[in-house]
Amino acid sequence: MRECDLLLFVATQTERDLLRAAAVERGAAFDDISGEAGEPLPGESYWLGTIGAERVIAVKTRMGAIGDGGSAALGLKYVSMTRATSIICLGMAFGISPTLQNYGDVLVSTSVFPYDDREVISDGESWRYEYGKRAKIYRANPTTIKMLEAHREHVRGFNVLPGCLLSGNAVVRSRAYRDNLVRWSSQVAPSVVGGEMEGTGFLALGPRKDPKWTIVKGICDFASEEQVEEAGKYRERACRNAATFVLDALAAWNPGAV
Repeated sequence: MRECDLLLFVATQTERDLLRAAAVERGAAFDDISGEAGEPLPGESYWLGTIGAERVIAVKTRMGAIGDGGSAALGLKYVSMTRATSIICLGMAFGISPTLQNYGDVLVSTSVFPYDDREVISDGESWRYEYGKRAKIYRANPTTIKMLEAHREHVRGFNVLPGCLLSGNAVVRSRAYRDNLVRWSSQVAPSVVGGEMEGTGFLALGPRKDPKWTIVKGICDFASEEQVEEAGKYRERACRNAATFVLDALAAWNPGAV
């Protein structure tokens, strides 16, 4: 397989299609190179060419981190094959506050909190989550964050919201659970802005002190009982905004100026 500097990971057909549309609009390639691996691999891969200073390949995984086609397994395989030095996970996420955030706003992970890393303990006749010594915050790639932050002031039409993203393998369709999850995780995770499903898989790609990954996802729902309806209506906006923000930031990035 071809070598690259940056891997863009998506997990759904909508995420892939909107990334492809954004790439083509900007004169980039989106050539299917799945057969170049030399071995059958789950997932799909696409060559975008050089954007800014980066040679870019996009990879489509399955949703979530689990399994041979999830973000953990494919992240490890594609980093090894392409020798990529950085990863951006693109697509759609849930927001946590419909009064403070908008559909299509783009969430940038300055950090990720894997919220399943917790204890379940008794609480009278019920139970509760306890975030203690097990719980850790994982910081995103600082160089990628600088690049995205440098482009943030040039964005029009949506807000870019940096902060901590919750990551787990659950599809959340309960505002009560969402609010409790944010409240429970706030014991450890400051500045939570939303949540998603693939980020935990990329924590396996290297030491915590030297992260390769960053997550950039648009808000398509607010993890409420209306999640299916919201996502159906706003997923394209969310994916388009995340893809255009990243591609434009890559094209404009001048590492020597920072």
